[in-house]
Amino acid sequence: MGGKKFMKKQKIRFYAALLCSSMVFSLVSTPVSAAETGQLTNPPTSTEELSSPESISGNEAASALNGLSVLAANGEAEVTTASELTGALADSSISRITLKGDIDIGSTLTVNRTVTLDLNGCVLKMTGSDSVIKVEADGDLTIQDRNTTTQHKFNPHCKYLTWYIDMWELDNGGSEIVSGGVITGGGGDQSNGGGVLVAGGTLVMAGGSIVGCSAMSRGGGVCNNGTFIMSDGMIKGCTSPDGQYASGGGVRNSNQFTMTGGMIGDPDNENDASHVYNTSSQETTLTISGNAKIYTDITNVGILNADGGEIAGTMTNDTNRYGNRVGGGD
Repeated sequence: MGGKKFMKKQKIRFYAALLCSSMVFSLVSTPVSAAETGQLTNPPTSTEELSSPESISGNEAASALNGLSVLAANGEAEVTTASELTGALADSSISRITLKGDIDIGSTLTVNRTVTLDLNGCVLKMTGSDSVIKVEADGDLTIQDRNTTTQHKFNPHCKYLTWYIDMWELDNGGSEIVSGGVITGGGGDQSNGGGVLVAGGTLVMAGGSIVGCSAMSRGGGVCNNGTFIMSDGMIKGCTSPDGQYASGGGVRNSNQFTMTGGMIGDPDNENDASHVYNTSSQETTLTISGNAKIYTDITNVGILNADGGEIAGTMTNDTNRYGNRVGGGD
């Protein structure tokens, strides 16, 4: 009996060894000449070679190219520096630019195409004396803000030597808080549009704030010579120190300004210098409606259509020229 058991164990070991040998031989490829297969006789052996462009299959290559085309077609850019922002504005393939951090600029950002700028709760600050943004005749800029919770502090009583009116200045020790994305700085000796100069194109303000901007003559916040549509956002703490044009510290409109939402002025400060000036021209029109609120003074020498909205400041309507007030408004 003992001999038979030993023989059975030997047979089991033999079959196991035979099975292992078969598996090993099945994993070993038989060398075939390049002439028979049309392939290289020395296939890549390292992971670097396997991942090289030459070794990528047709489907993998197509996927890689599709990934690149999706990025280009997406048309969005996220920027953290002034140079990145300038480059994105110059790239016509980018339709939306999102700030991913506060950015200081020393020269005016020029817009001469259709593009959306998302402030994303960040601060865009001009450190020089020019306009922060200039929208050229062929430009179409939409300002948005998809992060309205980030807080920024301002000093509401800043005075420069040439300024005789208080304006707001970004200051970590300031007493006033502005939430969300902010355009600030600019102006100084700049004559027109400290915040945004619309030189003939279109500005759509759908969010964000223009605070603490100034211009020596016209439009501390926005100087509009084209089309300005404001559906949301805020303009306050801006000024134009020239006595002749001080009534345009917030917005000076010389063409078409339509306000359906948002706010101009400070409801808690009746002395806010962000006034609105609608210039004298038969083509100059200011239309306010919907949820728009103007808490500061308005000087109207053009055409004012007030069909809703709220006007809480003093309105001076010069009917001796082209002044005209139509519809409601308070």
